[in-house]
Amino acid sequence: MSAKEFRNDDKRYLAWIDQHPRGFVLNRRSAGNSASYMVLHTSTCRTVSQLSGNGSEGGFTGRAYIKVCASDRQALADYVRANGRPDGSFSKECAFCKPSATI
Repeated sequence: MSAKEFRNDDKRYLAWIDQHPRGFVLNRRSAGNSASYMVLHTSTCRTVSQLSGNGSEGGFTGRAYIKVCASDRQALADYVRANGRPDGSFSKECAFCKPSATI
């Protein structure tokens, strides 16, 4: 399965994560050299699924960040490989949801 990118579409992004509770989310910057910031999360991670503080509509896929989603990690590794990280690695994995623990 391939990765699905969400830009300026929180509604469809949130629907995707609701439908894929065992999926993965890549958080990346929407502008500049985003290859340096490609953080892997599980789709249920609160940091990519719940608005907090002063969060508002567009807080997930608008403004400074986009989300890339897939049912499996390999699809996201392929995505980062094609988007500036030739080794297919993530810049980091979320310390809250620990996506490596779900393998």
